[in-house]
Amino acid sequence: MILRTLALSVIIFLSLTLPGQQTNDKMTYRHMEGSTDSSKMKANLLRQQEQVSGNYEIAKPEETTTYEMYGKIDDANQVELNPYGSDHPILQGILVDEKFTGIWKRGNLEENIELIESYPPGSIPLSVHYLHSEENLVENNPQSPTAEIELTLLFPLVSSHTTPEVTRLIEEVIAGHYVENSEILHPDSLLVKAEQEFYSLYRENEDGWQDTEWSFSWTQQNDMSVVYNSSGILCLEYLNYVYTGGAHGMTGIYYDIIDLNTGQVLSYDQVFIKEAKQELSKLLMAQLRRDNHIPDSVSLTEAGYFTDNIEPAENIYLNGSGMGFTYSLYEIAPYSMGNITVFIEYKYLKDLINTNSPVGQFVKNF
Repeated sequence: MILRTLALSVIIFLSLTLPGQQTNDKMTYRHMEGSTDSSKMKANLLRQQEQVSGNYEIAKPEETTTYEMYGKIDDANQVELNPYGSDHPILQGILVDEKFTGIWKRGNLEENIELIESYPPGSIPLSVHYLHSEENLVENNPQSPTAEIELTLLFPLVSSHTTPEVTRLIEEVIAGHYVENSEILHPDSLLVKAEQEFYSLYRENEDGWQDTEWSFSWTQQNDMSVVYNSSGILCLEYLNYVYTGGAHGMTGIYYDIIDLNTGQVLSYDQVFIKEAKQELSKLLMAQLRRDNHIPDSVSLTEAGYFTDNIEPAENIYLNGSGMGFTYSLYEIAPYSMGNITVFIEYKYLKDLINTNSPVGQFVKNF
């Protein structure tokens, strides 16, 4: 028997809400725009029950800076968000009726802030869908191993700025990360199909589970988040964890950069000019050394990497400040180093980006 939790939240302008649609204010995605006392600000906030995560960017004439954050919201809608790796709040306030009001803190600086949920041209609203279930391999057997799956899905909503065809193409892109041979399904049905595929595969491998050296309990977790949702570009992150036996599970981080004018995913080759590879490698290796405090006198292989020449990863993302290049487990380093991301600011990338691509049109302002 499957024990299942299935939740749906539709975040959409009130005027677009359809009769009979189920909503859940505790499972929401909000794209918000506004300002502090001195700067413009945009934020992408994902709420999952009492947990809140996301990012915000501060735009000043000289630069745009993006910060990732996480935190909690209580029953009184009081929000406290911290930068990753810190217990010091960076945003504090109240989130009510599509508005966030409070204070922004950065070092000794403290400013008032007001953000309004908004989806101007070049952005898209998204709904949030969630499924969690677990099942015993052998019913009524207290020694039975179990399988558990937890899925979070963000799905595009129809808006006046995006055509139905573009919306459908984005749906197909997202669905492909959850199920094989995906057809357009209602997002809740998509999660159930992914769940069925998971348990079907689990049972196909059940023979001899009593004799296996490792635990036969399986786990799968798929999360999504919005990295960027402005200027005609939607960048999505997929964080996947799978354990199917063995010494450890596997974590994967993947990205889609989607042109909101066409619904097409932009590949590495579409974003960068053909001649960019060598210069990108130099930038990435230099930044990798700075991030990990590796002196020039120490080779990357001596520092634990598999190679002394890091080529650009094709698994890329962008935000308002720059672009990230993410390397999977074992791609350039051992498992113990995890997934590795190297982030480069736009000011170093401008001459390497294809000016005819949507990213090139976006970056020309930096």
